[in-house]
Amino acid sequence: MVYRIFLTMIIAAGIAAGCAGKPPEPAAAVTWGGADNVVQVGNLYFSAQPDQAGLAAAQAAGVDIVINLRLPDEVDFDQAAAVDSRGMQYFNVPISRDGPSFDPGAIEMISELVAANSNQQILLYCSSGNRASAWYAIDLVRQRGVQPDEALRIARATGLTRASMEQRVQEYLDAGD
Repeated sequence: MVYRIFLTMIIAAGIAAGCAGKPPEPAAAVTWGGADNVVQVGNLYFSAQPDQAGLAAAQAAGVDIVINLRLPDEVDFDQAAAVDSRGMQYFNVPISRDGPSFDPGAIEMISELVAANSNQQILLYCSSGNRASAWYAIDLVRQRGVQPDEALRIARATGLTRASMEQRVQEYLDAGD
């Protein structure tokens, strides 16, 4: 009898663990101002560069944290001030558009910011949404144990559209193995 209860507990725990690790499916893309590819997955939003109207829409959607993945030379307005003026927190963690892989320090910093604010709504963006979605693919594999092919499928639904960016994700994951 004790053995059967113990076995039932182990099976239930395994089922719960498997369900807890499965990421939610991305919602359909919506438009926020000039960004027409904003996709929500749980508490995360992925987007191309939001304009002022896009930041207002983020605020209206309840976004608390904004993480800009663009390099300083890509920015043409004071995004920190625009975000701060709307009562949201702003972070800039640049990820290069080019190169064979990604900076592990930047990837880790983004993951830490997202984990530390998991109870808040977070907007991650770059110029097109590709870098933000590439980070998500990496995070799905590294933090949630999702298989790379499945992580790339999910990331495509959040805005990963460039084959070269998918290759960079694969290079990053391969380097960590």
